Amino acid sequence: MSSGNARHPSLEADQRVVRASVVVNCSQESAFSTFVGRVADWWPLQSYSLGQGQIKEVVVERHVGGRMYEVRADGEHDWGVITSWNPPDGFMLRWDVIPGAATYVELTFEKVADRSTRVSVEHTGWENVDPSLLPPDCDYGEGWRVTLHSFAEECAKSAQ
Repeated sequence: MSSGNARHPSLEADQRVVRASVVVNCSQESAFSTFVGRVADWWPLQSYSLGQGQIKEVVVERHVGGRMYEVRADGEHDWGVITSWNPPDGFMLRWDVIPGAATYVELTFEKVADRSTRVSVEHTGWENVDPSLLPPDCDYGEGWRVTLHSFAEECAKSAQ
């Protein structure tokens, strides 16, 4: 994984894998708990979600087979299904947001120091995606970078 910091999350991307990471100013346990327990507080929902401004909540069902989904006035809309659950070290989910193909998102939370954690994303399965199904401006590398930056800001607020 690449290294990064809260101001400039690192990013690697090729046609098969998107990787991004950031070091956040909180413990591994706190980082994991904030990530899965308060998604709607920090995820840039206006830009990186299915319902954008309509979202009331984002839920992570904390077990293998559990869903990650957004809640809107018209119901629940799945983001993915958890395929591996290992708190506070990480989890993996089948990402079902892209029409017609599942990709996979692995999130790891690595203790760097007592109050410092590297959060890394590895998004794979792009060989399953028909590029014509993606919007022309779709950039998952940039999306993960922005999302991790927002997460790092939330961790910094929580640490104060």
